Amino acid sequence: MSSSPRFPPGRRYATLVALLLEWAAVLTDQILDLHNRVFTADVRQCEHAQAAQIQTRGRPLAEQVRLYGQVGRALIDARANDTAPYEAVEAVLSWEGFVAAVAEAERLARSATADSLTLLRNYYEQMRRYAPELLATLTFAGAPTSTSLLQAIDVLRTMNAEGKKKVPPKAPTGFIKPRWNPLVVTSKGVDRAFYEFCALHELRQSLRAGDVWVAGSNQYRAFADYLLPVAAWKERRDRNEVPITLPSDAATWLEEQREALHTHLTALAEYLAAKELTDVRLEHKRIIVTGLSKAVPAEAEQLATQLYRRVAPIKITELLLAIDALTDFSRHFTHLHTGVPATNRAALFAAILADATNLGVSKMASACPGLSEAELAWVSDWYLRDDAYTKARADLVNAQHEQWLAQFYGTGTSSSSDGQRFPMGGRREAQGQVIARYGPEPSTMFYTHTSDRYAPFAIRAIIANAHQAPYVLDGLLYHESAISIEEHYTDTGGVSDHLFALCPPLGFRFCPCIRDLADRKLYTMRPPRTYPTLEPFIGGLINTKRINDHWDSIRHLVISLKLGTVPASRMLQKLAAYPRQNGLALALREMGRIARTRYTIRWYQEPPLRRRVTVGLNKGEARHALARAVCFHRRGLIQDRTVEDLQQR
Repeated sequence: MSSSPRFPPGRRYATLVALLLEWAAVLTDQILDLHNRVFTADVRQCEHAQAAQIQTRGRPLAEQVRLYGQVGRALIDARANDTAPYEAVEAVLSWEGFVAAVAEAERLARSATADSLTLLRNYYEQMRRYAPELLATLTFAGAPTSTSLLQAIDVLRTMNAEGKKKVPPKAPTGFIKPRWNPLVVTSKGVDRAFYEFCALHELRQSLRAGDVWVAGSNQYRAFADYLLPVAAWKERRDRNEVPITLPSDAATWLEEQREALHTHLTALAEYLAAKELTDVRLEHKRIIVTGLSKAVPAEAEQLATQLYRRVAPIKITELLLAIDALTDFSRHFTHLHTGVPATNRAALFAAILADATNLGVSKMASACPGLSEAELAWVSDWYLRDDAYTKARADLVNAQHEQWLAQFYGTGTSSSSDGQRFPMGGRREAQGQVIARYGPEPSTMFYTHTSDRYAPFAIRAIIANAHQAPYVLDGLLYHESAISIEEHYTDTGGVSDHLFALCPPLGFRFCPCIRDLADRKLYTMRPPRTYPTLEPFIGGLINTKRINDHWDSIRHLVISLKLGTVPASRMLQKLAAYPRQNGLALALREMGRIARTRYTIRWYQEPPLRRRVTVGLNKGEARHALARAVCFHRRGLIQDRTVEDLQQR
């Protein structure tokens, strides 16, 4: 490799080292993700196999029930007639047949009640193909609560290295949960296969919870490594340079919440008793909210149709050129090596359209006279990147929000977010996630934040079966546009108590539309009997001690999220993984219950809030409809093979 002024040897080698370190972290995370998916798939296969076995044994079970019904009836008659019971049984079937029937019934009962995990033994050889290499390659560390698990991993490493098949008598067993214990610890000693399965299962759970971490990983680092360094946090705290709304004293915040919660609960109880709430009623010990009626008159829809007919049609290529002339968004698509913006705008926009329509550069070249597949592929490889799309999108969002017409859509200070599922095909199909309610086809999901002026200011590719709530704050905190969001809406999929807790101190009003709101309990900081009307709906008291004990850690976490030290989604996923083992997660849950209770009361009392949330979510659905229409080729099947390609999509 020859030296050049732009890349002298020192810079070139440093760049290569940085790239290798980054790829090592990425591959480490992907290895652990693959292990998680393989293990999850094996467990599900066992559950399905057990269900199939029970179904196929339905007729033998029915036959046994019928037989025992006959035997039971014969014994009842024998007692009533004062005759010999054994003769009564033999009148139904021979004694040898009765003994055989009892043995068969015991066998069927054992198979019906056995844990599906027993079938994991069928997957032991498959697991052994990668597990020894996984344990030998990665370095694990963890909290004191994970000591037994880490010792078990060391035992398995030693056994793999020395080729031993029998688990040592003194191997640690403290990590084994009650469900696994009958499978691992048997009368003949520790079962090697289930000992290894159990260790890998608990490793997966502990990694998700943050109790175990991996050297060189991005996603599975130690909990403290994600946050603002302790020294920097203490310095900011001591200087009172904390850009969040949480006071330094937990007692002050708790007293404010106690009074506000009492006021709101008292008012709700009075309104419910007097039946003064609009579209809200008590029914069968549940608080029922009537759905909103349509507020848009038919004349308005007719006018909208007439106006759309007056809009002159325009080619998408001409639209791109016209918008680029206004915003110059194409300047962000720079050459990866030189940093110079693309000069062939026709090729650039064709490549962008190939991405958007799912057409691909080959078919797009066939549809564009004067552009070859090689040209489009070159532009796509060197100019189209996630960071370029993000900056260009920010320019478009800013420009759209400044248009005079956009002010009629909304104030520009509220937004909604929701996930949109796309099926996966081709080579990428095996990497998709299956969601039962959508059918057996694997899919991926794009989580989009849309402003009240219809601008999608943040988009992220996530796995299809992921909980959406952790990604809400990512879009609100880390978008690059100039808009300032104050109020945010989600549906039930984007709701969690942790999110309720974190939004207010970060400066957002979290206003979700919760589908099962009538089944969710309220929480209070005073005895439930203080509110007799609401007592059936109160789930318990807020544990203020947890909040007080972890107040400094809560503020440390919030400022770390605010400054972008750690992605909010990653931290929320960790906090939600094993909340019972994490004091900070429990404290945030208590704070979230306070915020959710106060919001629920507002939902009951304020019809304008309910309508505002519904309108905001409908705007996100309208944007989804546009995305679905644009991504039309290959029947909308996504075939990208890497996370980077998915995010670019």
